Amino acid sequence: MNIEKMETKKIDPKLLLSTLWIFVILNYLYCDIMGLMDVNLLKQYLTGSVSGM
Repeated sequence: MNIEKMETKKIDPKLLLSTLWIFVILNYLYCDIMGLMDVNLLKQYLTGSVSGM
């Protein structure tokens, strides 16, 4: 194995940031949808008082 021939590939920063942004947005959407499926929380949302807030 010749170490001199090994190269590291750099990822374009714009591509990396856009991929991370999409990942974050999808996680937020998933959390919101799963939160709405909880019966107790949904009842609190509809009454307007979530855990005493």
